[in-house]
Amino acid sequence: MMTEFCPRHEIRALEREFDNLKQDSGEHRAYADLYEELSLLCPNMVTPLDKAIKKYIDGLPDSVQDIVTGSNPTTVRQTIELSATLTESQIRKGKLFRKGDKKPIEESKPKDEQTESSKKLKKRKASQNFAVVAHNDQAVPNQPAQPPARKPYNGTAPLCNKCSLHHHANIKCRKCQTCGLIGHTARVCPAIAAPNQAGNNLAQARFLPSSCFNCGEMGHFQRDCPKLANANPAQGWASDRLEDNAI
Repeated sequence: MMTEFCPRHEIRALEREFDNLKQDSGEHRAYADLYEELSLLCPNMVTPLDKAIKKYIDGLPDSVQDIVTGSNPTTVRQTIELSATLTESQIRKGKLFRKGDKKPIEESKPKDEQTESSKKLKKRKASQNFAVVAHNDQAVPNQPAQPPARKPYNGTAPLCNKCSLHHHANIKCRKCQTCGLIGHTARVCPAIAAPNQAGNNLAQARFLPSSCFNCGEMGHFQRDCPKLANANPAQGWASDRLEDNAI
């Protein structure tokens, strides 16, 4: 009937499929069903009985095939049932798996090798982190501190070309209490904001003796200035307001 109603090329295709039929890991049910179906379509490949048994065993996984061969089954049904039992045992042991199941986890390395690998990984990560930190430290150098910006002057006193502060012509130029120079006040003294200054130098600059706001000399304050007693009272008032008028 197969020769009469099935084209020859179709028969050859079925025979090639039957010849390449193998059990896919733990899928013994699918393998048995397809084997029985192709046995009906290609009877010449499973005749006589010994050939049918050998054909089924040849498609089994190696771990199952050896045991079934050693058992020497006498029927195809006995071969199918024995291979199914062995396949289920292999699945439980994790040596075979079905589709949709997780593949068996490969045997882990010995504990000593795992410990050594973990140590190497930690050292590599630590060296990478150190390299990143060192690179960031070199890429972003410390910026020197900048003195505070001066506020705009809103008073009426003219700007002095000598000290760059606003005061009247009859009032002497003021000196900075920090560095002793004219042209700025202690609040915006560049000596305080100089980069990489030692703490002792900064402390010494902050604790220099105060100078007189009126005459600029050391050793007394404005209120005790001997020159202030002979000056115009208006000049003294202007001197008292100098800090507010300064930039």
